[in-house]
Amino acid sequence: MKKLIPILFLFLGWNCTQKAEPQKPNVLFLFADDQRAETLGIAGNTYIQTPTLDQLAKEGTRFTNAYVMGGNHGAICMASRAMLFSGQNLFKVYDRLKGVQTMT
Repeated sequence: MKKLIPILFLFLGWNCTQKAEPQKPNVLFLFADDQRAETLGIAGNTYIQTPTLDQLAKEGTRFTNAYVMGGNHGAICMASRAMLFSGQNLFKVYDRLKGVQTMT
């Protein structure tokens, strides 16, 4: 029994020195094309009911000052997504389109 106690303390001490693996955060990024921020209940809209999105926003992080201008006259779905995912601004792309056939 006397030999068991030091072995037990040695095992517990060694076990406490092991570093825990850092957990990666869970990230859920919701991006709705052409949806204004104030169309959510959490933003003060009482007409449209969005309880699930409101709950997600309460428990997570919201971007309240994020704006994407995907076109010359307002947001365009595909261009907005491309700008958001690439980090490139639409108006800086025009200079790089020399020789590229576009639909404009």
